Amino acid sequence: MNVSLAAKLYQEGLTLREVGAMVRRTPAAVLFALRKAGIPRRPNCNPAWVRDYPRVEVTCASCGRKFKRRQFHYLYGGGTRSKPNPPRERFCSSVCEAWGSRRRAAERASRTTVIEVTYR
Repeated sequence: MNVSLAAKLYQEGLTLREVGAMVRRTPAAVLFALRKAGIPRRPNCNPAWVRDYPRVEVTCASCGRKFKRRQFHYLYGGGTRSKPNPPRERFCSSVCEAWGSRRRAAERASRTTVIEVTYR
């Protein structure tokens, strides 16, 4: 592949897909060659994508770390559009979710009343 041609086309503003079509390579191969040549990838900032899938900042209920999640997942959790399933708490990872469920189980156990019955 002619890396100098691909770099020139990419720096002129063409997308990786368009450059790949011109040099007859896949977009992944073009990206790999450009990275190897030291040319950074342009940020993907398509305004339509940002408008359609806005991100909201969420704080992890277990560790307190702030992270971003798509608004649909923030509102509906793991459910679908027809049957939402909003999570009670928000977690940044499966490890934090496990710690959160462990903590909730301990809270439930502390609220449990134990009645001791003795028979004579």
